[in-house]
Amino acid sequence: MHGGRINRDQPRSRHAGPREQGQGAGLPVQPVLGVLLVDEGPQHQVAGASVPRADGQPPHFGGDAAGAATAYGRLLADTLRVLGADHPATLTTRHNHAHWQGLAEDAACAADEYVQLLHARMRVLGPDHPSTLWTWHDVAWWRGEAGDPTSAAQTLTDVTEACRRVLGPDHRDIRTARDQLARWRSQAAEQSGHTAPPG
Repeated sequence: MHGGRINRDQPRSRHAGPREQGQGAGLPVQPVLGVLLVDEGPQHQVAGASVPRADGQPPHFGGDAAGAATAYGRLLADTLRVLGADHPATLTTRHNHAHWQGLAEDAACAADEYVQLLHARMRVLGPDHPSTLWTWHDVAWWRGEAGDPTSAAQTLTDVTEACRRVLGPDHRDIRTARDQLARWRSQAAEQSGHTAPPG
């Protein structure tokens, strides 16, 4: 969860969410333009977008979240075409695309992209994999950021129950999820003019 520590299949901390990195401020960035070469019989080239550097550090977009989202969108189109929807590189790229869409203040598109990633990770990794749970949480977060706290609260309720079942009731991610659930329920109640139920 944002603010928690779930072991995931990808090094998500390199592309931390806005709660982890203060809306992207201070991220170590450096412009990296390149190609991703894929060996599938005849060599295919996935071109045009920024990709992680060889030392494992994230690409640097100089604070240009919209530009990063565009770059990852181009890379996503290429990885989908060359590698397919379920390839690990495609899943990582889809996450990065959604992440930068959210930081570019396009929360609704970020939520939609995370929904697609959630379906893929459920299909590839299963519903109980930590990366799947993390992505499910991202769906909830960006739905709330997009102005739909009711949907965010409903989604996060399901995420919290799944995490409790998989991780155990005392896991720190459960406490993080409960705190965020209380926030979205409060905002949903404010929208509807009612009092939020207890978390």
